Amino acid sequence: MREAALVVQIDRGFPLVETADGRRFRCKHAVALVKGADVRAQVGDRVQVEVADDADIAQIAAIEPRTRELVRRDPAERTVAQVLAVNFDTVIVAHPLHELNERRLERELVLAQSTGAHVVVALTKADKLSRGKQNQQLAAIRKQLNVPAEDIIVTSSETGLGIAK
Repeated sequence: MREAALVVQIDRGFPLVETADGRRFRCKHAVALVKGADVRAQVGDRVQVEVADDADIAQIAAIEPRTRELVRRDPAERTVAQVLAVNFDTVIVAHPLHELNERRLERELVLAQSTGAHVVVALTKADKLSRGKQNQQLAAIRKQLNVPAEDIIVTSSETGLGIAK
């Protein structure tokens, strides 16, 4: 029987999918899908799976078109692109405020913004800095980055700052 599912995890190259009724199956790709295709199922992909009634493993028969992709160059092979996630609406780029690496944040923002998704910057561990240092870091970041102020969130799990309860 063929049914729609969502890829929720990739483990050693094998997708884990979840169907609309909450059942989960480890999957393999159909041979016809793998031969000559340059697309493999990734987290967030909507797929069509074939599941036998008594099976605990399914087969991905088709991958539906993607709305967005987060892609980077594969660190092992400089010429090959590595798809990290697909079909998302928001990218949250998180960095600790007290150990901020502005160049790394810039690189990650460029990658996130290239997807066309809404981008939010979450600056974590604000409790590690005094209020004055927090404001100083935040002012420098807002000046340097192309991110609206409302899309920069300062948080602390210790104090609850920026975290809705």
